Amino acid sequence: MRAHCALAYFLYTFLEFNAVCVNRRTSIMEQTATYQKLNNAGMKAGAAGDRVKAELLFTQAVSIDGSNISAYMNLVSCHLSGRAFNKALNSLGVMRKKCNPAQLALVAAGISGFEALASDGIKKRCLLVSLGNTFEGRLFALSFIDFFGRINDSVLDVAMPTHDCFLNLEPSVFSYGNRLPVEQTVCFDKIAGNKYDAIVFADFPETGFLDLFCRLLAVKGPKKYLQTCI
Repeated sequence: MRAHCALAYFLYTFLEFNAVCVNRRTSIMEQTATYQKLNNAGMKAGAAGDRVKAELLFTQAVSIDGSNISAYMNLVSCHLSGRAFNKALNSLGVMRKKCNPAQLALVAAGISGFEALASDGIKKRCLLVSLGNTFEGRLFALSFIDFFGRINDSVLDVAMPTHDCFLNLEPSVFSYGNRLPVEQTVCFDKIAGNKYDAIVFADFPETGFLDLFCRLLAVKGPKKYLQTCI
């Protein structure tokens, strides 16, 4: 009896595992088909001169398959054709994080060319610092990132911790350049070495970030702006 029960359990587990594998393969195939459809539609829209539609389709494609390099390169090309140099650099940054080294190596020359074109068009580099843990501060940061992202010849980096209570208020990775690790001691050195034109403070810091806040206020070179959320 026990042997029969054990065999039945084994067969049930095996069949269930096999069904999961089949469903996963089917899901991946459907995902790939959708990605290819969106990427192809984006190329057709771009060829027809509809850059806005092409950007939307390429963005949808990378949201489905964030590790496929083709749609990223097409998206960057669209940004450059629209002189959205900041968006081009932001998309290249996301691509470097999402795609595997083998893919990146195959198009290394193209990436370098895109980066050179985008960098030449950048006139200002700014940093948004948000070290508080308030709802108002996070809303200001999101609004500022959204506004700044519309200035095509400026790049915005962000120094902002990830708070569990604000996970639904995280900015899109395509809307800014670099996210600097405020929880790490190397954060200040990275900021000081980037030679920003301006530093915008979204709020006053929590106690744990008070030292970093004071050191950033003392950095020579960039203009400082402080937004106080009351």
